[in-house]
Amino acid sequence: MAAVALSVIALPASPAFAYDDSFPASTPTGAGVANFVDSGTWPGGGSNDDFVVIHDYASDGYGVAAYLWIDRNAPNDTDWRYLGWKVNKNGLAGAAVYWEIPEGGNIYPNQGVKLKVCLLDRNGNTPESTCRERYHYSVDG
Repeated sequence: MAAVALSVIALPASPAFAYDDSFPASTPTGAGVANFVDSGTWPGGGSNDDFVVIHDYASDGYGVAAYLWIDRNAPNDTDWRYLGWKVNKNGLAGAAVYWEIPEGGNIYPNQGVKLKVCLLDRNGNTPESTCRERYHYSVDG
């Protein structure tokens, strides 16, 4: 009988194995988009962790508002904590608005992130018919 040798190779922990928790939320028409970015490039070239990028894809004089919540008692709880909102009125030819998550800005494993994105009307209001929201529970923070 031949002996079979088994060997186990231990792989080091690597960022290549990290889960990308990024996700988008868009208005019903797609004219406004807010992207939660798990890890990416900040304007000027530096890398950053956990931020929101707000895009206004229409040059129509309206703006795009993004609202942000985190789930304080994750996983899968309903204790959403409102962190604020930011607006992009730059239009199609303008720059995206980068928003650092307030209060330390770090999302932890199993913590929820909720984005709501709306078009602003000419009075600066956000009619509910122009809004959509999405949420995601972080896999690895």
